[in-house]
Amino acid sequence: MLTFKVSQKIRLIVAATSTIMACVTYIFVAGLTGNTMSNDALFAALLTLIIPIALTEHANESWKDAVDRAIPRFVSSISGAQDVGMTLPRAIEESTKQDYGPLTAEVKKFVAQVGWGLPFEEALARLAKRIGTLTARRFSVLIGEASKAGGDIRLALKNTADFMTELFEIEEERKKQMKAYIVIIYMGFFIFLFTIAILTSSFFIPLTGLQSALPGVLNVEMSMPELIRIFFHMMVIQAVLGGLVAGKMGEGKTLLGLKHSLIMLTLGYIVFKMFLPGV
Repeated sequence: MLTFKVSQKIRLIVAATSTIMACVTYIFVAGLTGNTMSNDALFAALLTLIIPIALTEHANESWKDAVDRAIPRFVSSISGAQDVGMTLPRAIEESTKQDYGPLTAEVKKFVAQVGWGLPFEEALARLAKRIGTLTARRFSVLIGEASKAGGDIRLALKNTADFMTELFEIEEERKKQMKAYIVIIYMGFFIFLFTIAILTSSFFIPLTGLQSALPGVLNVEMSMPELIRIFFHMMVIQAVLGGLVAGKMGEGKTLLGLKHSLIMLTLGYIVFKMFLPGV
């Protein structure tokens, strides 16, 4: 699975670069097809724009999710180390010897900063800032307050780890329940494509033929390619916005829905290319 940390600055650079490349792609494909209003050019430009952004957002969110899920195990390890009489800073240092996935590098950096003389609370605050998640901020506050309070905090750490685990289980249950709404978004998109295909084949194409057979009787100013182009643009709007809504509902973040937008865009393009003329 694609998992790595992507800073806000890098994500902005990716978005800006993708936008520029999308414009270049549109001009290039439109030049190849000889049509400045080419649907092929629009589809290629959208892929160029969305794919890099979707990949970076997915990778960064996967990294954050992996780190958050490792924090309860890290807290439990600290509690276990304290069971043998270690102080809190020593217990944290001992706990970093285990593997917590992406969190391992961050906690080792935290321990190194403390070893170099950085105040314990300041190093905790920097750790939470680097990770940048709500769970990390909660962890930072918890450990900081525990360090100030002193005494036996093993039970508090254990209960906190259990509480964080329960929160993740609740979030997983919420995501499972929201999958039904994502399915509804996909169904709505497929019904939209089916309706366009039926209307075009059973109404608009016969109407165009009737206009050719009876010149002057029917005055339809819009050509079939122009009508198909309008339908294609409607499909693009529904695919992109529907995907973003699916991301917000299913995963709590709008940009994570770009993968759904890509799926619907690709399926819609295939339908138009195979079953509708003028694309």
